[in-house]
Amino acid sequence: MLLTQWRGIFIVLMLYGVLALVWSALRMPKPCRSPNEVARDTRRARRLRQTVTNRQTLGYALAAAAYKARCSPSCSSQQIFTEVFKLGHYFPLAFAAIAIGVAVAGFSIPVSSAGSAMRVFRTALVGFVVVAGLMLVAAKAQMLPLPLFMALRR
Repeated sequence: MLLTQWRGIFIVLMLYGVLALVWSALRMPKPCRSPNEVARDTRRARRLRQTVTNRQTLGYALAAAAYKARCSPSCSSQQIFTEVFKLGHYFPLAFAAIAIGVAVAGFSIPVSSAGSAMRVFRTALVGFVVVAGLMLVAAKAQMLPLPLFMALRR
C-alpha cells in the first residue's frame, strides 16, 4: 500500500498469475501417453456416455436440480421477504410457515419401495415445473408480489 493504491494488489496478482502460467507452460513436460492410458480414457468416455444417456440417471439429476432450485432461494429469503414483499418483522413467521410445509412434505414421502420414491420424484418435478410456470405467468401479468403477502405487510 506504500507503493500503489488498492488496485495495485490486483495488478500484482494478475502479473503473478501470468508469470506462473508462462513458467508452467515452459517447464512442464509434455505428457507421453501410453496405449494403456488411451484405452483407459476410451473406457471412461464410454462409461460417461452410458451414464448420461440413462433415463433413470437423467430423471434423478433433474429431480436433484429441481430440489436445488427450490432450496437456493432460502439463502436470499430474508432480502426477498423484507425488501420485495415488505414483510419486515413478519419475516420469521413467513419463513417458519415455509419450513413447516417442507417438513410436512418430507414426512409424507413414502419410502417403502423404489417405485414409490420414483413416483414422488416425478410428482415433485412436475409440481416444481407447474409452480414455476404459474410464477412466470403471475410475474408477466404484474401480479407479484402476491396479494397474500401484500395483506400481511399491512
